[in-house]
Amino acid sequence: MHREGHGFTLIELIMVIVILGILASIAVPRYLDMTTDALVAARTGVAGGLNSAIQIVHSRWVAMGAPATCAPPPCTVTPDGGTPITMNGSGYPAIGNPGAGIAYYDATTCAALVGSLLGGPAPSSAANCTGVTVPLRVGFAAGVCQVHACSTDYATPIALSPTSAQ
Repeated sequence: MHREGHGFTLIELIMVIVILGILASIAVPRYLDMTTDALVAARTGVAGGLNSAIQIVHSRWVAMGAPATCAPPPCTVTPDGGTPITMNGSGYPAIGNPGAGIAYYDATTCAALVGSLLGGPAPSSAANCTGVTVPLRVGFAAGVCQVHACSTDYATPIALSPTSAQ
């Protein structure tokens, strides 16, 4: 009597399980570190947005005929639909230690600057993310505005100096 096969043999099933195990041992380690990669990509995106905004504001300052319009500094530039940003004599946001013409020198003023540059609500200027409902938090240290993320912070905060965000 001739028997027709209706299924897989034990050897075939074991081979499929072995192949799936090999694929899993290669794929799983690649996807375990996706959180770190996502956080780095988010930080890079925010820094890129800030750098673009700084260059747009600087370009607007140049288009206004500066530095002739800023004698003596500071002067302001207003992005489309935004709030005025105080510029230094070089045409960049006036960030630094308090002094003549320096407008952004603590967490609160830096938060206002970042909100103006990004065209959205001002980030929090709280010391930590407790109770913060916006995605970004801003501080000030060493003469630069520091941008952090809530609830998962960047490994290194974004340092927003007058000419760049790094």
